[in-house]
Amino acid sequence: MVDKTYETDRLIIRDWKNDDLEDLHALGNCSEVMKYLGKSKHTIEETMRVMNDYQDHVALHRFGPMACIEKKSNVLIGAVGLRYLKGIPHLINKLEIGWRISANYWGKGYAGEISQKLFEISFLELNFNEVVAIVSEHNNKSIKALDKLGMMTTPTNNFIHPERSFELNPYRIYTLTKDEYVARNFCKMACQF
Repeated sequence: MVDKTYETDRLIIRDWKNDDLEDLHALGNCSEVMKYLGKSKHTIEETMRVMNDYQDHVALHRFGPMACIEKKSNVLIGAVGLRYLKGIPHLINKLEIGWRISANYWGKGYAGEISQKLFEISFLELNFNEVVAIVSEHNNKSIKALDKLGMMTTPTNNFIHPERSFELNPYRIYTLTKDEYVARNFCKMACQF
């Protein structure tokens, strides 16, 4: 996704700009947003490292976490995207879909809207065969979103996340394969030709 901008009906996904640092910092310091993502208080230097990590991932792999902008307000509302997982031995180098959206924008269907675009990028542009999402069993809002997206999980997919606190564990792994995505979107894709 290097030097690209993607759009949905209501959102823009784009590369990070230096001007985004303050908004990303606010997002990373919102206890509601960070409740299931680990550390909820970041210094500006830590936020800068996070943004640099995002940019490095995009530069290296052609995809990564990107800025999510609401078209109507032109406001940065989150960090969304695809990345290779690391730090979880049985998931290393799996392609993860994820989103971190400002609490002020919850309940508007943005996670679903952006995920559909990310699935399209994953399977049709980047040609991956599977996308995973990991979520704390306690994060009911994200679980509901993943279920609604048609991602699948089983009890055998539960695991203890080595980088998260005891209170946030266990975690679930959700998956969606390219074949499942194509089967669900066949009519929509066929009508484009």
